Amino acid sequence: LEEEKQAEIIGDYFAHGVGGSVFRLPSGDVLKVVSLENDMTGEGGDLNRDQATFIEDLWVKKLRGEPSFIPQFADIKHYHRGYAGPKMARLVNGESPAYGKRPLRVGERIAYWVMEYVPTIGEGEMSEMEIKGGQNMIKSWGKRHGYTIHDLHPSNFGEREDGSFVVFDPWPSKD
Repeated sequence: LEEEKQAEIIGDYFAHGVGGSVFRLPSGDVLKVVSLENDMTGEGGDLNRDQATFIEDLWVKKLRGEPSFIPQFADIKHYHRGYAGPKMARLVNGESPAYGKRPLRVGERIAYWVMEYVPTIGEGEMSEMEIKGGQNMIKSWGKRHGYTIHDLHPSNFGEREDGSFVVFDPWPSKD
């Protein structure tokens, strides 16, 4: 059958960094996969665990119907924490250059989340005032949830199609 002939993929490899690998799914959304055991900085996964715990905390609040994400944060559509199965490890290792240096292992603790796609990474058409205002709103919101939000540089925020500011990859630390 035709579908059996198609290669099995996560989606289009999008980017990677210290924290993990990012893929554009066929749905148009974005998937981020992080190891909770190794963040590629020699810190043993602390940065990834902090970010995953933050996303999980807000995701659980969202599921309970409690206030959580604000418009200046990427819409999180799904979150999961668990272990890398054989299929996940094979797909991530096969599609992400980040794992050429340190492959994702079967049984390794991971987290992943699906979020909205942000079409413009960085400043886009936003003014400096819009960017600073968005960054300040994210920091204040984080503080209300018990976090200090770091790493709000242009590779971790962007502009939606409607021109609004959105953060999608901050580094939170628990206050």
